[in-house]
Amino acid sequence: MAFQQISRTLVDAYDLIVMEKLDAKRMSETRHSGLNKSIRDAAWNLMQRLIAFKAVEAGKQYREVNPYHTSQLCSGCGSS
Repeated sequence: MAFQQISRTLVDAYDLIVMEKLDAKRMSETRHSGLNKSIRDAAWNLMQRLIAFKAVEAGKQYREVNPYHTSQLCSGCGSS
């Protein structure tokens, strides 16, 4: 499913969408992050912008929250 379709599906399904305010550029430049290529490939920033734009356009609420302390434990292995 393309980013346009995913963002539309989410906006149509929810009246309030809350996302972590992630700095994808900074995260992808971090030497210690094994996720740096994945972060760039996933186009997180694009998805976040599409959702924000479509939510506002549809009269829905969109909020970004500080990612500090938002990580959860993995349901499979229990690590964070």
